[in-house]
Amino acid sequence: MRMITISLIIMLFNIACHNSHKCCKGSALLIPKHSYIAIYDNPNGIQVDSVINDTINEDYVLIFIKQIKGKYAQIIAQNTISNNIEKNGWIELKNIGINPASTSPLFLYKKTNEYSGISDTIINPHWGDLYPIIKCKGEWLYIRTKENRKWKQGWMSPKDQCDNPYTACN
Repeated sequence: MRMITISLIIMLFNIACHNSHKCCKGSALLIPKHSYIAIYDNPNGIQVDSVINDTINEDYVLIFIKQIKGKYAQIIAQNTISNNIEKNGWIELKNIGINPASTSPLFLYKKTNEYSGISDTIINPHWGDLYPIIKCKGEWLYIRTKENRKWKQGWMSPKDQCDNPYTACN
């Protein structure tokens, strides 16, 4: 049942994306915190809800990103196991991130294709790092992180992303 619900959400995103050039189809995870994360009615708006990872039952929140405006992402949030929530709204970008799919060097690209050239390379990616997301385009996520005291940024390809909170995607 959970997979059917997630598939329906992704299908709705795909339909909506044909109507907008700024649409995202990416997914992310809540950066682990032991507090509720606010969901707003719009960027800089009023709080309408909140989400939290259930670390006791290991039921983590998966975030589907619709679009990003400034420091906020329009999202649908859903628990990965219990499916007991489906919350819509805007969340601050500082609260979400994406895991690398493997521990092999991670290439970050100049544009949203692998032929655009490499802007940076993360030499030692580690699952659980949850790289901060700055912007998105389709399934590509633009990230910025620090490795060996050097800032690295660029477009992370969909094949290099892992939104599974339980295990590495490699």
